[in-house]
Amino acid sequence: MMSGVDSSSLANTMIRLHSVISRSIRVIQDGGRIFADESLYRSPLRRGFIAYGRSFASVFYAHLLSEEEIVFPYFRDRLPHAPFGLMRTQHEEMVPSLYAVQEEIDEMECGLHPVESLARLTEAALRLSRLWYSHVALEETIFNARALAATMTQEEDLLLSKLMAEHRLANSGPDYLVVPFILYTLSPEERAGMMQELPPMVTQQLLPGRWKQKWAVMAPFLSAQGSL
Repeated sequence: MMSGVDSSSLANTMIRLHSVISRSIRVIQDGGRIFADESLYRSPLRRGFIAYGRSFASVFYAHLLSEEEIVFPYFRDRLPHAPFGLMRTQHEEMVPSLYAVQEEIDEMECGLHPVESLARLTEAALRLSRLWYSHVALEETIFNARALAATMTQEEDLLLSKLMAEHRLANSGPDYLVVPFILYTLSPEERAGMMQELPPMVTQQLLPGRWKQKWAVMAPFLSAQGSL
């Protein structure tokens, strides 16, 4: 088993992803109100928000999928008293609101100023937040570092964290948007930890190089890059 209860790579990864999603739900919710101002809707900010919103939806869904296909099956026998059925039900309850967010973000591609659609976007993000925070509180109670230290070795922990990261990236995209979306929503300290899961080519070459011209449009909505 792991020697240090604070050293779980998997627990840290899950907490970081939860932090990214929690903050981005608030950004999506605020965006629905911000773009009610038609002058802002007509500005270049809209294109950045669309890219941000699509990255959010992609990462959110991929995170749920990685839990259901990687994490939950692995711990079903190791944590027999964990409420896996309830956590799956909570995932199912969130998906319709997530789809609604995605639909309203897509609606922003049109040249019109869809006031009613923006209101629905805010409402969908609010519904999602109500479901999300109770779900996160439950998961972080179950998959905390101390509990994981009692159920697997450090090698198993690192392998599972790696599998989860690979699964998440395989089921989200495009990489040039979702990777900076995740990294630059985190604090510098947390970002450094998450970067360790990625190949050096991505973090040292693609992210600040060829990818930047594609993800920079999201900068006003990323906590490390600026804000509205």
